[in-house]
Amino acid sequence: MNVFRSETTTNDDIENIKNDIVTCDADTNDDIVISFKGFKHNKSGFILRVTNIERLTDATMEKWKGLVIQRGYGCELRQDFHDGWVEIICTRQHKKRTWKVKHLQQVGYLFVLAFSIYMLWQRHNKTPLK
Repeated sequence: MNVFRSETTTNDDIENIKNDIVTCDADTNDDIVISFKGFKHNKSGFILRVTNIERLTDATMEKWKGLVIQRGYGCELRQDFHDGWVEIICTRQHKKRTWKVKHLQQVGYLFVLAFSIYMLWQRHNKTPLK
C-alpha cells in the first residue's frame, strides 16, 4: 500500500450506512449522492460526504445520526452550506471494559494487604520449640 494514497475500498458497514441514509431521505432528497471520502487514522472510523442535497433540516441530520448510531458508530456532522455538502464522520464505538486500571490497582492493593495479614498471622501463631 502506498503511504500517500488513501484506501478507497468500502466494507459492508459503510455500504449499509450509505443505503440507510439514501432510503430514509427518499421523500425529500431524491438524488443525493453519498461518496466514501476515506478512513480515519488507524481505521478507527470513516468519513462519508453527502452532496446534491435539496433540503436539509435539523430533523434530517438527527435521523442520519440515529442511523449511524444504530450501526454501532459514533457520529459527527460537518456541513458547508455554501458549497452544498455534509460530511458524516463515523467513529467506531469501543466496547466498555469491565476492568479498568483503577480497579486493577485496587485489587492489587487488596491482595498485598491480605498477604501481609496472612504473613503476620503465620508469624504470630508459631509455637516456640522446646
